[in-house]
Amino acid sequence: MTERHSTTIEELSGVPDLGLELLVNGAGARSPLRGARTVEARDPADWVDEGWLVMTTGAAFDAGDTGPLREYVSALAARGVAGIAFGTGYRHHVAPQALVEQAERSGLPLLVVPPTTPFWTVEAGVNGQALHQELRRTSRLASIQQTLVDALTRPDPEDSILQLLSQHLDVDCAMVDRRGEVLRHAGGSDWSDVQVPTSVRCAQRSTRFETTSGAAAACFPLPSMHGALVVAARRNAALPQIVDRACGLAATLLAACSRLDQESRRRESAARSALLTLLLQPLERVEARMAESQLEQHGIDLHDGVAVLALSHDGSAGVSALAARVEELFDSFAVPFLAAVDGQQVLVLVAAADAENGRLLRLLASRDGMRVGLGRATTSISCIRRSATDARLCVRQAGAEVSLVRYDDLDLVTTLMNEVPLDRIGPKLAEWRAVLESHPTLRETLACFLESDLDVGRTAESLHLHPNSVRYRLAKCEEVLQVQLRRSATIVALHLALSDQLVLEVEPAVALGS
Repeated sequence: MTERHSTTIEELSGVPDLGLELLVNGAGARSPLRGARTVEARDPADWVDEGWLVMTTGAAFDAGDTGPLREYVSALAARGVAGIAFGTGYRHHVAPQALVEQAERSGLPLLVVPPTTPFWTVEAGVNGQALHQELRRTSRLASIQQTLVDALTRPDPEDSILQLLSQHLDVDCAMVDRRGEVLRHAGGSDWSDVQVPTSVRCAQRSTRFETTSGAAAACFPLPSMHGALVVAARRNAALPQIVDRACGLAATLLAACSRLDQESRRRESAARSALLTLLLQPLERVEARMAESQLEQHGIDLHDGVAVLALSHDGSAGVSALAARVEELFDSFAVPFLAAVDGQQVLVLVAAADAENGRLLRLLASRDGMRVGLGRATTSISCIRRSATDARLCVRQAGAEVSLVRYDDLDLVTTLMNEVPLDRIGPKLAEWRAVLESHPTLRETLACFLESDLDVGRTAESLHLHPNSVRYRLAKCEEVLQVQLRRSATIVALHLALSDQLVLEVEPAVALGS
């Protein structure tokens, strides 16, 4: 929509009935006039505003007041007035030469009003047209503002607001983040070519600027979103006069949408965490049925199988930041999930098919410092706790070289330690462990011997010892433990006794959501 404008000085000079002469033409002669006012003071700057036409007969000046006349014109130019209309036939028969020369230097349009044209006719014409246009703009602005408010009821209010701004103001508009990347846009501009200066998009108030293609543009801050609303004129046109007020409201509405969206996400996150916390507790039959129904409401069908992922991070950002990053990633994949903080880890419940999504798992595991453990899939509510235990075990086995560990990747000893309660097998191995702890050299030799697949030569090479020294130490181990090392049962028992997991105590599950 092309916005009509008020009368210009150039248009006034072309009205035959007024008989005005454009003695000095300037760039402002084609700008819309905001109004016209008669001011006879020697210092009129306090009586007029930017865009106004100042009318005077020069009653405060004599023809020889060269200096004061030049100061008078300079002050008006600095004030930003549209021009001067000088009435002849009262104090001066012609416009003073100093007035004309200073107007030319300042680029300020100068109209000469003949004695036959009353000032009030010029003022009435200019002010009447300006008032008419202001009423039109006000009515148009009110209509746009109502349309923008109504957009809040649409399914995607942010996109609707941008589309309406683009249509009603005939501009291209976009939401950008603090880095200047376009989040949403409307209109025909290729926003990849629009560079918004950092000083502009990070400003605390609306700012005008020019795009790299020379288009007039304006930027309105969105503090709650850490970004800005940017509008750019089309076809090298000027921005409409109502752009500040219309976009100011749009920015307020967009910020409100962001806050509502953030609150909605917080509530959804809390609901997911609460449900996963419930699923990791022993449930009665009625509770299990209710939990299964809630799972379906979150888009997860238990009958298709589910699995639990455990994620940890080596960084110092904290588990809350990790949980936020994980939720953002799963949301970006449009994967239904539940997530909850579990001590220093984050547990995520997803459908079994999504748990094996190679691209998602690779993206999770590829992040610096991220460790991922994947538990076994299940179709039973009661076995979700087991899948979470699997995932916790797997994430402890993950490291810098292998950041993703599935339950099927675990070795026999680790799996056995997970399946058999430690408080039951611990006492049986406590005596052996105590003996080995009191003989650190024998413990080191025995551990290396097992890691070397019971090969004395490889053990000696790893410990930088002579094979006979290794044999002596192994014999000493048999003596203090009173067992034969090469018996199958002894080997399994020693693997368990030397496992670092044996030091873990069985405790109640850490409260989720902490």
